[in-house]
Amino acid sequence: MTLLSAPLEGLKAPADVLAYGGTGPVDTTLGQFGALATQAGLPMPDPRAQIGLALKAELGLKDEKVIDLKRGVRFAVLNPKQFQAAPLALIFGITSKDAFVAALPDGKKADDEGNTYSFLKFPGSTEASYVNFTSDWVIVTHAPTLFPHYREFLELLAFSEVSDAGGAVVAIRNLTTIYGADLDAGVADFKKSMRANMAMIPGAAQQTWLVDALGDAVTQSARDLDTLRVTFDTLPDGLRLQVGFHPKVASELAKSFGELKGTGTGALLARMPADAPFFAWANLPTERLHAFGDKIAGMTVGAMLKDDPAKSTEYTQAMKDAVGSFSGEFVVAAHGPVGGDGLALTGLFGILDVAKARAAQTKLTGVYKEPGAMAYYQRVGLNVDMKPAAYAVGDTPVAVITTSAGDSNPQLKAMSAGLAELLTQHIALSKDLGVMAYGSDARKTVEAVLGGTLPGGLDKAAGPVRALKQAAHNPLMVVYVSPVDVARRVRMNGLNPMAALLKDISATSGIALSVGTDGGALEVVLDVPVEQVQKLNQAFQKTKGGGL
Repeated sequence: MTLLSAPLEGLKAPADVLAYGGTGPVDTTLGQFGALATQAGLPMPDPRAQIGLALKAELGLKDEKVIDLKRGVRFAVLNPKQFQAAPLALIFGITSKDAFVAALPDGKKADDEGNTYSFLKFPGSTEASYVNFTSDWVIVTHAPTLFPHYREFLELLAFSEVSDAGGAVVAIRNLTTIYGADLDAGVADFKKSMRANMAMIPGAAQQTWLVDALGDAVTQSARDLDTLRVTFDTLPDGLRLQVGFHPKVASELAKSFGELKGTGTGALLARMPADAPFFAWANLPTERLHAFGDKIAGMTVGAMLKDDPAKSTEYTQAMKDAVGSFSGEFVVAAHGPVGGDGLALTGLFGILDVAKARAAQTKLTGVYKEPGAMAYYQRVGLNVDMKPAAYAVGDTPVAVITTSAGDSNPQLKAMSAGLAELLTQHIALSKDLGVMAYGSDARKTVEAVLGGTLPGGLDKAAGPVRALKQAAHNPLMVVYVSPVDVARRVRMNGLNPMAALLKDISATSGIALSVGTDGGALEVVLDVPVEQVQKLNQAFQKTKGGGL
């Protein structure tokens, strides 16, 4: 057989292979990690000096210098039900076959059950290890039949290309075949446990259908998935982790992923202040969002009015109309308030049909006075006051919703004191833009947004630019946060004891989590700038007197 180098994710795993993966050249990859750690202010021993010693200790080798760190490391996990405690195959580069054989522990046995050598890590050990070779790679297993049965795949794995610092492929199709019954039993136990817990929470029992829907979605999605692919890479200024969910061809999941492509342009990000240390941007497919209106209505007004079918139908339609008026692009950001210090929370969303949106809002304002809804809020311990047209900005009416904790929910009442700024919401629906502003400065924010005086430019700020550049393909959602800047600026009841302590620590970047689609796959990407690790370490030193 001629072995040709192929991408790691392109390998076809046999039915008993559950996962496999590898790294780029060990010395290069670990050197990059070490450099980033130093840059972040987290000095550490050179990891390249440790990996050879670790493999030497793990295998009982006489000399770690037989390991070639200019090559990568590969691994494969096979069916534990077949190989029990020894389902792992480990592959790494060596300087030469003869040198590696000489470094094996004394007492090695040649040609053992189809393996080139077997050996005991130390005298008296009852668990043998087995070694085989392909070119300048060694394949180490702990079950005598593993390499003879899966030789072709393991040799192809040794020669596979790893384009990033490292990556792994989980063969979900094989996992669900082997563990399908276990998955079903686990989901059934989850549903049972959640129903029992929700039965003890006032008003939560009527939401058990969500538990069933979640459990069913997990089992169906698992059966529709082909592989899960994980890659991580070092950047000059940080780390990037990507997880890809790849469905089976022609499955319902493949169809769903193929339809997940929003039409938003990022224009709403441009309208948010550039100083925001937190934002969440969503770019949802308009058709899919509108089709989801039934479920959104069921989770909101439908749940509140479930004991009054006529009213439930009436308000459910209003909620569907409201959702049907949205463009699918949303952004929520914490930014400097129009006046004063601290952070203000503001949301913007695109509107396709303002007349439809306003009619739906007018109808929905009445739900708070419906007996079923009032009973629902009483059960969950909330008081809601709705003013459908508290004031106007030009010809745009603004609704104000104030929420407070009732006496029947003392825990929520205790928590709400620190969340007062989030319990008052101002909602305005203009020609093509919806505005949600929170807190004591909400009116000023609404007036600034609709009047065009709220400073924008979030899409041009250094941190968000980096976050969007490193985001998943065709992003559906991006969540960005600079934890130190949030801690330094946020205020509760007008106070922030961290402000003075962290006043000299600020960052130009933030940690970003994004979700998007690439072909028929769903991608999740985590981007961690090294600057954020550095700033978090500095903050930790100030608060605890030490480093991370």
